[in-house]
Amino acid sequence: MSFLITLVCTGLVAGLLNKPIKRFPVLFYALALALTAFYLYAVLYGASVFLWRYVLLPFQRCTIALALFTLVMFVGVLSDTSRLRALLYPLRRELSILGSIFASGHIIAYMTVFLPKVAGGPGQLNPNLAFSLGVSCLLVILLVVLTVTSFVAIRKRMSPQSWKRVQLLAYPFFLLIYVHLIVVLLPSALSGAETITLNLVVYTLLFVSYTVLRLKKALSHRAQAIAQPAESLTRIEH
Repeated sequence: MSFLITLVCTGLVAGLLNKPIKRFPVLFYALALALTAFYLYAVLYGASVFLWRYVLLPFQRCTIALALFTLVMFVGVLSDTSRLRALLYPLRRELSILGSIFASGHIIAYMTVFLPKVAGGPGQLNPNLAFSLGVSCLLVILLVVLTVTSFVAIRKRMSPQSWKRVQLLAYPFFLLIYVHLIVVLLPSALSGAETITLNLVVYTLLFVSYTVLRLKKALSHRAQAIAQPAESLTRIEH
């Protein structure tokens, strides 16, 4: 449930600040970097219980980054007449980069925990942890590729076709996020943790909803593509 609150709040902030974010993206990137740096400082040197509970927990759980990625993916499958799509679709690049910055703090913090175990050899890793780390590595690789190619300077150096092919990696990236969540949360859910189980249900409903909307939009575009040549032929015949 906390993720839904984060998602709604993130969407509201992005919607209210859509023009400043579009006009001054570097300013918001710098702010995200500062917040991420503060989180990593708290990881290394500690912070008060209040800060961890009400400020830093979303950074630790990566819910802010996930909320931003969710907005980016969902606005792409909403109806073309959707007000939310009109508001946020122009911000997809900026929101993606902001999500990547926030995700980097989560990645770095957990690297400090798990790298010593990896260095200790295979015996330090149980199968679930090993699989989770494998998925995480794939996510990091895809995140780096997608983030780098989101910057205008890099995009201009690529052909439109190459850039579009690279951006298709967003789909397996989003899917792997769900796989990562399942692997991390399922053991606790099976042990009877009600809050974790609720979170898992929320994430599952979210990703199923996205898949349905994505397929619906793809079928709609396909139907339009088939109908257009038929309409053109009819005009020629008349």
